Amino acid sequence: MRSSFKDGQTRRSVLSGCACSLTMLLPTPLCADSDRGCLTASIEEEGQSSPASAQSANARIVSVIGSRLLSVLGEAAPTFDYEFKLGRFSPSASPDCLNTRATIRFPANLVSELGSGEAVTYVLGHEIAHVAQYVASSNLKRQICQGRSVDVRTYELMADAISGWCYRILFPGATSDIVLSTISKLSDYEFSNAAHHGTVTERISAFNLGTSASDKRMRLSVVNLVNNIALFEEAIFPSRQIESFNSAQDKRDYYLRRLFVSPRS
Repeated sequence: MRSSFKDGQTRRSVLSGCACSLTMLLPTPLCADSDRGCLTASIEEEGQSSPASAQSANARIVSVIGSRLLSVLGEAAPTFDYEFKLGRFSPSASPDCLNTRATIRFPANLVSELGSGEAVTYVLGHEIAHVAQYVASSNLKRQICQGRSVDVRTYELMADAISGWCYRILFPGATSDIVLSTISKLSDYEFSNAAHHGTVTERISAFNLGTSASDKRMRLSVVNLVNNIALFEEAIFPSRQIESFNSAQDKRDYYLRRLFVSPRS
């Protein structure tokens, strides 16, 4: 299964609207209005429990949603060859150190378990955000390529914020309830683990920061986010806030102005 994003090809049938259920996504042809590189989706057969037809449908859904997310991210999404692999593993993103390819791994049965295009968009958006972070931050790239430790929680929460920004563009009328429930289900509770992704409250706060920026038509700059780690942490972790605010809205607007870019026209 392959969809080409190369050479400025313009194909709008997938991206002209947003699909709000998995069943709406299934008949959609695989194409894209983007120049982010080449997109493929594959299934690792070993250990799969679902019928081949269901796995093929799930790969198609992941590929279509992935193409939409890459189009929404635009220049913030590195021009890589993206491969979405479905199999028996946790969601993850693996950009290579040559800046040419990124592999997004997605549990083969998770599409059906989530049961919602909104939920799949959140999870995929989070993983694609990691690729954007990797390219935007030379320090992060150096840490990953040299096998050094990374501040996992902060980058994971930032990926939630980026995913929230994308989500609101693709689902402008949605309430976010499905995603918030998904965050609660998928979050880890090993708070002392170095790989802890953040509490449910922190992850929801980060996601809402992204949706709020999108609601205000603010533009995303992943470079700006990764270069303002301390400010981002202030926005998410109340204990790190230096400023005092008269209201929750004042607080939100303060961080939005500093972490995102002036409103889209």
